[in-house]
Amino acid sequence: MCTALIDTGCCIKDPFGSSQVVVLNEKKFKDIENYILPSEVSKRSRVIPVDTVGETSLLYGLRCDKAVLKLGNVRYVFERIIAVASNKGLSSGIDVIVSYDSIDRLSDGKSDGYVTE
Repeated sequence: MCTALIDTGCCIKDPFGSSQVVVLNEKKFKDIENYILPSEVSKRSRVIPVDTVGETSLLYGLRCDKAVLKLGNVRYVFERIIAVASNKGLSSGIDVIVSYDSIDRLSDGKSDGYVTE
């Protein structure tokens, strides 16, 4: 279970495919990393370029088969999503940042995954 922030200003994208990208705090990212078999890590590894105010950087990520975001009674199920580790840390109490565009694209059927109630 994670506490998510849906960020309207987050525009992080996978430049090499159409996968949605979420940003995790270091602890949650390590949890995912430890879950993946060592033989699978190289196949799932991704590097995502990120532009923020004042800097450009690369974030290390892993392709995940599925991630579920629950808002009230609605479940947003992302398939083939990329989880990246934040290099700056996230605000206190926040485990993951999801872009509003990711939610919107999933709701409109323009992204891998589905929405259920």
